[in-house]
Amino acid sequence: MAKVKLLFVNKFFTFNRDWYDMCLSTSIDPEFEALNFTIVPTLVNQHLEIHLDQVSKINFRIFDQVGNLIRNGNCHSANHQIMLDELPSGLYFIQIRDQENRIGIQKFVKM
Repeated sequence: MAKVKLLFVNKFFTFNRDWYDMCLSTSIDPEFEALNFTIVPTLVNQHLEIHLDQVSKINFRIFDQVGNLIRNGNCHSANHQIMLDELPSGLYFIQIRDQENRIGIQKFVKM
């Protein structure tokens, strides 16, 4: 996995390439169309449900708070459940991307 080094006030910080790409995808672009979705619950014990506005094939990626890719997968329905009972407690981000390259990102907390 490629690493990206960024210079901030004479200090270098290293990030995973996936985390860097995720941050770039949230920048404001007049042509950008966000992918709308909801996650339930936002305080997760065992599983997370993804609810899409329409049925679409999507890819999802889950990152921890420092940008490590924790899990990825595919979803082919408007509602999809992801088991997360083995994850340690903490803050996580889920990024989804559809076939038209629209992206949506939300955060959740694993209890």
